[in-house]
Amino acid sequence: MNLWRRLPLILLLGMGMLCLGIGCGEDDEEEPPPPPEGHLTLATHTLDFGLTVNEQQINISNTGDTSLTWSITAASIPYWAKVSPTNGTLASDAQTPLTVRAFRTVVGPGTTTAALFFDTNANDDSLTLSVQRTCDLLGDDFNSGNATGWTATALDKSQGDGYVVLTSTSALEAARLTQGVTPIYPFVISARLERINQTATYKQYGVVLEGSSPDNALYFTVYVDNDTNYTLEQRVGGGDWQTLSAGFTALLSTANNDWNILRLELYETGQQTFARAYADTATVPLFDGIQFDQSLSFAKMGIRTEEYTIHADWFCAARQ
Repeated sequence: MNLWRRLPLILLLGMGMLCLGIGCGEDDEEEPPPPPEGHLTLATHTLDFGLTVNEQQINISNTGDTSLTWSITAASIPYWAKVSPTNGTLASDAQTPLTVRAFRTVVGPGTTTAALFFDTNANDDSLTLSVQRTCDLLGDDFNSGNATGWTATALDKSQGDGYVVLTSTSALEAARLTQGVTPIYPFVISARLERINQTATYKQYGVVLEGSSPDNALYFTVYVDNDTNYTLEQRVGGGDWQTLSAGFTALLSTANNDWNILRLELYETGQQTFARAYADTATVPLFDGIQFDQSLSFAKMGIRTEEYTIHADWFCAARQ
């Protein structure tokens, strides 16, 4: 009888002990929600310029809840592209157009790719760029590190990591890398070159067009002395080199170990042939309308250096 009287108390005590173990009548504690933040969203993650497209736009958006600050890592912008803008701030649900321009004339043959990296105060992202160039007269990306098919004259030619090394130690013994090609007017030759060192005071490097021998040639060169100048020189019948263009203060970096692009275009007007030249990504020529000796006919093209060690990243010759 006493046991039945005490049963409610026993049950109450048991439930109390159970509540101490698992909790009774209390709400479970929840994690606080994450703070609101912005979120960068790209309309696409690839821009392919192919063989003909020069400029494209994409929208970049903030699909998050708060303001977003973004920027493109400067080192990720390739030398052959221009991007605008490169940084900014987006309110929530806002977007802005991003314009990317590709300079096809300063890339080597085939497909060239690069990735733009976006940094933000929230998430990061990337955009892959690709552009193609056809070098229908002659093209070599030197990715193999050798110059198979080219003629190397008076130089120490060795392999590099995706480039060819040319060394000249004397102005009387220029380093030349040429290949036999008959150009079709109008046409352009260009190369991406890096100078490494110099051995004397008379020093230059650039792209060259030759006849059946180097005694007849047209040479677009960077001449480095106290200043850096561009010149267009011709040689006829084995005589001295003649400067056809005035020197131009360099847009190129004067430091060693910097890659530079030299581009020489030849075109016909009436019965006469002229030359114009560009450096790097400039759209305005350094000089134009330069007439060279009309007796010059070209059978070879390539790269030339005097008293310099240079790296050749690629060479391209194409009809305009």
